[in-house]
Amino acid sequence: MTFDQQDDISELVVLKATTTFVDAVRDKGFVSPSMYTDFMEAIAATGNTFDVQMEHGSKKYVPVYDDPTRPDTFRGSYEVHYDLFYNAQILPVLFPNSAAAKDDPARRYKVCGSAIHLRSRLKIRTGLPARSCSIF
Repeated sequence: MTFDQQDDISELVVLKATTTFVDAVRDKGFVSPSMYTDFMEAIAATGNTFDVQMEHGSKKYVPVYDDPTRPDTFRGSYEVHYDLFYNAQILPVLFPNSAAAKDDPARRYKVCGSAIHLRSRLKIRTGLPARSCSIF
């Protein structure tokens, strides 16, 4: 097998593993330590090294008040706020410095479920074109 063929096969393996991982996150609404570990093991099986960077973006609509302590001062409009979270915020949730069991729900990084979260996105960059999912 030539180097180019091996590269093509590796790319397909990583694309499939990334798609499976992103789809599972979208379907479940969270990333668990097992999901992340299984994904990393799947792409490591290619024999290549990947720099996996996750990004979780959250878009929130915040009501505008003249005085936030008084609901009757609502101006009838909303501000859009964007929060972005990366590996530095995601991985400590999955792998905390504690004795919590691997399947402990506290070790799940949630990407949806809050009433004010309208859209979440998780991007996985592996050196290939970014694969992302939107969660509504």
